[in-house]
Amino acid sequence: MFTHDISVWKQLQLANYNLFEPAWQNSSASIKNVISYYAFSAIIKNNTIAAFGFIHKNKGDIPQIGILEEHKNTRIEEPLITDLPNLLQTKKLYF
Repeated sequence: MFTHDISVWKQLQLANYNLFEPAWQNSSASIKNVISYYAFSAIIKNNTIAAFGFIHKNKGDIPQIGILEEHKNTRIEEPLITDLPNLLQTKKLYF
């Protein structure tokens, strides 16, 4: 199940989801500064956010994807990456 409610992201322990440390322009702090530019999607499994991602609504950039440790290497990112482009206001998509 997906949620696009950004308020759930604000409640996460982000360190538990990091695949790598993002560059400063893709950091959580940078995204928060211009949050209206981004759309959010998260996958919920067993009442827990298993994975989440952001996409820039106009540019199509995906600056951040996070996966909870126990869901890594389970291909959970595939439906997330499929959902994110549905939130675009343009047809471009960049990784």
